[in-house]
Amino acid sequence: MNVNQTTITSGIIYERTMQLVDLYNFNREENFNTAGSNYFKQALLEMHLASNYPNIKQQ
Repeated sequence: MNVNQTTITSGIIYERTMQLVDLYNFNREENFNTAGSNYFKQALLEMHLASNYPNIKQQ
């Protein structure tokens, strides 16, 4: 589906990827504010996949 991206200033559409680490709720809930290495790696992968910039996409 084509999405009008003129209002997206961050260049990231998080809905573009499967949201396993639930970044929207990080720091919103008590005891959900610490990222271990596996969480961080998954979050970074999700941000790469959601990115609109081809130069930071994984090759």
